[in-house]
Amino acid sequence: MKLTPLLWMIATVLFGAYLEVISSSPYLAVLGTILLLIIIYCVFRFSEDGYVNPVVIFSLMYSGYGLGAFYYSVSDGYFGKFLQFTTIDRPLIETRMLIALIFAIICYIAFVFGYFGIGAKLSVWKINAKLLDEKIAKYGKYLSFIFIVCGFVYWIYVAQVIAGGIVNLLVYFQAFEHMIKDSGISILPYQLYFIGVYLWILSCVINNERIGVIFWFFVALGCLIDLSTGRISLAFTFLASIISFLYLSYPKLRSILKYISVSCVLLMFVIYFLRELSNQLFLGVDNVSVDYKDFVKIIVGGGNVSDLQQLVIIFSYFDLNELLLGGTYFDWIRNTIGTYLGFDPSSVGLILHEKFIPPHSGAPTPGAIGEAYANFYFLAPVVLVIIGVLFSMVRKFSIRSNSKFVLLVYSIFLTRFVLMYPKVDSTMLVNFLLLAVPLVLCGIILYFIPTTKFLISRS
Repeated sequence: MKLTPLLWMIATVLFGAYLEVISSSPYLAVLGTILLLIIIYCVFRFSEDGYVNPVVIFSLMYSGYGLGAFYYSVSDGYFGKFLQFTTIDRPLIETRMLIALIFAIICYIAFVFGYFGIGAKLSVWKINAKLLDEKIAKYGKYLSFIFIVCGFVYWIYVAQVIAGGIVNLLVYFQAFEHMIKDSGISILPYQLYFIGVYLWILSCVINNERIGVIFWFFVALGCLIDLSTGRISLAFTFLASIISFLYLSYPKLRSILKYISVSCVLLMFVIYFLRELSNQLFLGVDNVSVDYKDFVKIIVGGGNVSDLQQLVIIFSYFDLNELLLGGTYFDWIRNTIGTYLGFDPSSVGLILHEKFIPPHSGAPTPGAIGEAYANFYFLAPVVLVIIGVLFSMVRKFSIRSNSKFVLLVYSIFLTRFVLMYPKVDSTMLVNFLLLAVPLVLCGIILYFIPTTKFLISRS
């Protein structure tokens, strides 16, 4: 075994042992250590394409279960904001958290088995998208300019209508959902901006052109547009998709891109801190501030990193009589197209919110394994095996296509769905589709432009 993973494992064991000694909730730190050791081993042992692949991306967020176990082992009675709304007593919470950790370990092993044990043996078809890449190389930047301008102008329009200008929109960005709901304006045209940026980077990579400061300025502006909607995850995953695409396209740059990725993660935590301030400012709180200890409590213990509390709630509600039998895996359709047909939104989190959580609070996210349990009870690991197989096939199809366009869509899939799926649920597929569908439609239109030597020649 290489030195780096060995050091990570030793550090995890030592830290877990220390927490277990001072723990107020026995065995949580032990099981958290076991889960993190398995994750570390799989990430380093089975890394392919560097570290941008479904297993590594999935594992990053999944490790929150182990980190949550560490936090709650010394929490002295605090097990998350959502559990505070329930009547479950502490001994039962601790017992179910232990069960949840064992469940998380089994499901992770099932996912890895599906990915490497079954998925690795299956073959996928190959496509030839060379012609599409050539057309994007020639026309991508022209279309990029049009899309970016249209998306940016619409953003300014929305800012003026709902907040009186960009400055107010950014100051009160945490309240964006309330403001946009009151105005009744759609933000779907925002996607034009991001498609424009993607066409730009595709054109640069295919033509082997230098990616300059101007491009990164528009990437940063795109992140700002996403942040103005109050969705930090959208801004981060948009930036991460660009970095992932470059990581897969330029192996020589992978070392520096790793450091950039870590810096982006740290920046997102700073922005989350600002989000808390923005929320207080919008509510008119005097002496606006966020205490450091409260911030750590919100980030880790409150459920923004760990989803153990959600699993405890799910174990307390869903039994053989309450199973959803796969229904939530179609909620991403219901919550998008269905809204135009009069259907109410649906998800495991909304069911839990209605059962346990007061109206003024947000809904708890079930996570991939929580959703699987709510649908199929203790057959949930089978679902994770299937997910592992599907992720493996998507990866092989994308890498073997030898197309930069397909590789970019794959990068969006990794960052907009795979990264968030362990923490949220399958409804996160909507975030991927919002970017991927317009991009694919644009690619299809380009692909079927009449093919002549003139059209595909390089200038």
